[in-house]
Amino acid sequence: MCGRFVVSVPDLAELAQAFGIVTDRSGVWLPHFNIAPTDLAPVITNEPERALAQMHFGLQPFWAKSKATAGSSKPKSGASMINARVETIASKPAYKKALEQRRCIIPVSGYYEWKKIGGRKQPLYIHAQNGKLIPLSGVWERWTTRDGEVIESFAIVTRAAAGFMNDIHDRMPLEVPKDAIDLWLDPKPKTEDQLAAILKSSAGTEHLVAHPVSTLVNSVSNDAPELIDPVKPEPEPQLDLFAAPSEAKHRAKHRKS
Repeated sequence: MCGRFVVSVPDLAELAQAFGIVTDRSGVWLPHFNIAPTDLAPVITNEPERALAQMHFGLQPFWAKSKATAGSSKPKSGASMINARVETIASKPAYKKALEQRRCIIPVSGYYEWKKIGGRKQPLYIHAQNGKLIPLSGVWERWTTRDGEVIESFAIVTRAAAGFMNDIHDRMPLEVPKDAIDLWLDPKPKTEDQLAAILKSSAGTEHLVAHPVSTLVNSVSNDAPELIDPVKPEPEPQLDLFAAPSEAKHRAKHRKS
């Protein structure tokens, strides 16, 4: 799964240069260190030339119906459709057409994942060892509200975890290999078989590293450079097996307070 990520570049011109952008319609951008579902993020599209835009994280299919609430122009889906599983992306109605015609790359500085340690979850920041941007594969759509507003949104494609990621989560984002970027962003419709080299990629995680970060990242309201700073993970509270039951319970409660 990939539900939070970082794009720390101060200027999107860096992205335009790195990915050969022809059209830049991204607008104003500030670095973000805790991008969450429904937030805007830079996305590289394939229509009809390579373009850079800001889209909402969480795909809204073009055919999505609005909520039944009177006056509402919001779709029924969106925030919940942040990830598309590579194993089923070519068959799911929400993603099938997008995979064929509207593929994209989400260039991230890194992403967060939560590892279960005992009874708690420790947030980790995963990023490239060389500090370069990671080109995550994605699909995107346009959805029109009742008022005629056009909303562009995307989902990140995920695969089974590999390498050290297996100890963190059973899923991880699917990266687009450098030599396959042109294929993924080709504006011509592609079949699942034509994209097999990317969709069935079994690349490892040797180029990635992970370190514990503050639990401040748990709140989407926090968005600052300090969120990706390494921290020493808190030790799991241990009960004294030789203490009286009431005393052991008191100590455990005291440690949590």
